[in-house]
Amino acid sequence: MRGRYTNWQVSGYIRPEHDEHGNLIGNDSVVQITEPQSGWQWHIVLTPDRKAIADFRIRNIGRPQLVVDTDALAQVPLRDLVDMAKVYLSRVDTEFTDGQPVFLALTLAELEPGEARIDGMPTPEEYAAAWQELGPQTVSGIPRRDALAARYGVTVWTIDKWTKNARQRGLIAEARVGRGNRRRPSRHPQD
Repeated sequence: MRGRYTNWQVSGYIRPEHDEHGNLIGNDSVVQITEPQSGWQWHIVLTPDRKAIADFRIRNIGRPQLVVDTDALAQVPLRDLVDMAKVYLSRVDTEFTDGQPVFLALTLAELEPGEARIDGMPTPEEYAAAWQELGPQTVSGIPRRDALAARYGVTVWTIDKWTKNARQRGLIAEARVGRGNRRRPSRHPQD
């Protein structure tokens, strides 16, 4: 699932926050993440410490009549969404600290498709270069996927997904499995 984020469009808006009596008690910074290809749009409010989701809404802008069922929810890349929301909010903070009004800071921090990148995550090209650099086994004998997982601070399954993505883009050669798929003569010929 990681890597989908590169196609996301990220923006934000301020939503008034009310208590149970309808009194205005503050504002929420809502991060709106849109995946143009699928039409999915996620609206996220993080907790003040930005470690968890305080509010989450999902809709499909391409097909508004689409019901969000359990299958659609299973496909939601929550970790990527939270990471991207953190990136966007830190950009807003930077713009706001530089003296921009909050609404202008929200606009200046927007990310268009192709610009979105979660800190620490390599682009497919950067990943392919690191993959090629290491070789099948590192100098210390650690398998390549374990070394890459340690380098980027992710699991080996994430490395497998990144490798598959890079292979699909033609950045990494296809894997050679087995013994070259040689056909050995059978010991017992068919009668």
